[in-house]
Amino acid sequence: MTIHTLHAESCGCERADVAPGLLALDDALGLCLGQVRALAETETVPLAEAVGRGLAEPVRSRSNTPPFTNSAVDGFAIASADLQGSGPWIMPISARIAAGDGLVSLETGTAARIFTGAPVPTGADAVIMQEDTEIADGRVVLRRSAGKGDNIRLRGEDMAQGDLVLPAGKRISRRDVGLLAAAGAHEVVVHRPVRVALVVTGSEVVDPGQRLAPGQINDVNGPMLQAVMADPMVEVVVRVSLPDTLQDLGAAMAALAQSADLVVTTGGVSVGEEDYLHRAFEIADGTPWFAGVAMKPGKPISFGQFEAGAYWLGLPGNPTAAYVGWHVFGRTVISALQDRACGPRKTIVSSTVDLHHKPGRCEFRPAQLDGVDAEGRILATPVQTTQSGRVLPLAQADGVMLIPADADHMPKGALFEFLPFDDQ
Repeated sequence: MTIHTLHAESCGCERADVAPGLLALDDALGLCLGQVRALAETETVPLAEAVGRGLAEPVRSRSNTPPFTNSAVDGFAIASADLQGSGPWIMPISARIAAGDGLVSLETGTAARIFTGAPVPTGADAVIMQEDTEIADGRVVLRRSAGKGDNIRLRGEDMAQGDLVLPAGKRISRRDVGLLAAAGAHEVVVHRPVRVALVVTGSEVVDPGQRLAPGQINDVNGPMLQAVMADPMVEVVVRVSLPDTLQDLGAAMAALAQSADLVVTTGGVSVGEEDYLHRAFEIADGTPWFAGVAMKPGKPISFGQFEAGAYWLGLPGNPTAAYVGWHVFGRTVISALQDRACGPRKTIVSSTVDLHHKPGRCEFRPAQLDGVDAEGRILATPVQTTQSGRVLPLAQADGVMLIPADADHMPKGALFEFLPFDDQ
C-alpha cells in the first residue's frame, strides 16, 4: 500500500511539468525552516507558565531522581538472603519507616515495616508487599519470597544528577512540567513569544456584526486567524484591516515590520489588478523568497523578509486557503523562530472513499476522522472537492489529507498523510 507523503521526492509537486512556475511544497517549507533565524531574546518563566513555550537553553537534572533508594510499595523491607528454604518465613519487626523519615539500618534477621516512598534501610535489598504478609504478635509472616531489588526504586534510576532532561528547542508540554519539577527546576529559560502583526486586506471586508452594504462581506480571516494564533509562543501585537490601496499597504507593512517579528497578511497575493501585496512588500523594503507554491488551496502563498529583519507571510484571502496556509506555513515559521526545526505535525490515515484529483498541485483536502478499521488504521473521509472560499467544510473537518500533485485517482483504502487540526 502506498503512503503519500510531504517529502518532495514523493509528493509530485517538484516536477516541472506538474506545476510550472511554482515552488514545490517541501522546498518552500525547507526555506522556512532553513533560513528563518530563531529569536535571540529570551525570558525566564516559572514552571506554571512554561507550558507551550520553546526552551532556549537545555535543562539538566539538578539532583538524582529519586534522591534516595526507596520503597515502591507498602510492605516489609528485608534482606533477601535471610529467606532460606521454602517458607513461609517469620521475622521480628525491628523498625517502622514512613515517607519523610531518615535512613536507618536493618537489624540482621528482621523485617522493617515500610511505606511507599520511605527510604529503604541499610542492609535491606527487597520489599515484600503487605498483601503477601500477615502480622501476629509483633512479628511478620512472609508468605512469598523476594529477590534482590524487588519493589525498590533505586537512587537516580529515573534521572541522575547532570542528565539532560530536555534539549534546547523543545516545546514544553504539560508532562514536561512534571519532569522538570522532578529534576529540581523551578523555572526555565524560554524564547520570548513571536510578535505577530495580522493584516486583513480587502476594501470589501467589514467586521462581523455590521450591516453589510452591497458588495461587502464579513471578515472571516481576522477573527479566525487571531483565534488559531492564540498560542503561548505567539503574541498578536496588532490586528488591522486595510483597503486595497498600494500606498496604504506599503506604509502599513513598513511600520509593522519595525515592531513585529512576523507580518501576516491575508488577501492581495494573487495576480489580479487589485492584488497589491507583492508591490507593497517591495515598497516596505522587503525581499521575497517565494511567491506561489504548488499546493491547493493556497497557491498564492508568499514569503519573504523585510530589511528591518521581520518576516512576511502572505496568505490568500479565501478562508480555507488562509487557514490551511497558516496551518502548514505559519506554524512552521513560528517553530523556526522558536528554534524548533519541525514542519507540520502529521499522521497516516486510510481513505474511506475513492478519491479523484486534478493533477498539477498537491492538495490539502479537508477530511473527518471516522474511527479505525479492522487492521487498526485510522479512517478518514474527505470532502469530494476543496473549495477555498467555503467555511462550513473547514469547520466540520478534523484536518486535511495530502493528495499528491501527480495523482488523478486513488482507490478506497489508499493511505495518505493527514495533518490534524489541533485547535478544536
